[in-house]
Amino acid sequence: MIGNINNGNGFRGCLDYVFRDDSGAELLGGNMVGEHPRELAHEFGKIRALREDIAKPVWHIALSGAEGEFLSEEKWRQIAERYLTGMKVDVNNHQYVVVRHKDKDHDHVHLIVNRIGVNGKVYHNRQDRYKSKQLLRVIEREHGLVPMIEKSKEKTREQVQEQTYERSR
Repeated sequence: MIGNINNGNGFRGCLDYVFRDDSGAELLGGNMVGEHPRELAHEFGKIRALREDIAKPVWHIALSGAEGEFLSEEKWRQIAERYLTGMKVDVNNHQYVVVRHKDKDHDHVHLIVNRIGVNGKVYHNRQDRYKSKQLLRVIEREHGLVPMIEKSKEKTREQVQEQTYERSR
């Protein structure tokens, strides 16, 4: 699995993106009552109001399976909850939704999490990308998924030198 993590300041914009018409979006789970972006944004907003000092309360994670690997709704729900608890998110205190997309060749879900808990405490997602990579390897093993290794975004020294040389020619 590959995890793509983003932090943001607006629930409505994130929800509109995740539920856009061309995505084949399907709400799979979570701990919220609403079913549509406007309803969910309103729910998220009530808890966000507890901590207006937090500039980026939105924690958005996209989890993707290997190409050609399609999981059941129940399996995605299990993985989403396992991911959140593995990342030390108290799912009884922090609002979240799980939305499946069918707009790509690979099966994937989006998790939208409120970093502000219903008790007003904030989930601090420090070094979440590093923790996420480690956790996803564990989840792959636990669920018998095709192991995936994320490509490093960092370029090697040789690659940088080669690009510099090519540009100077």
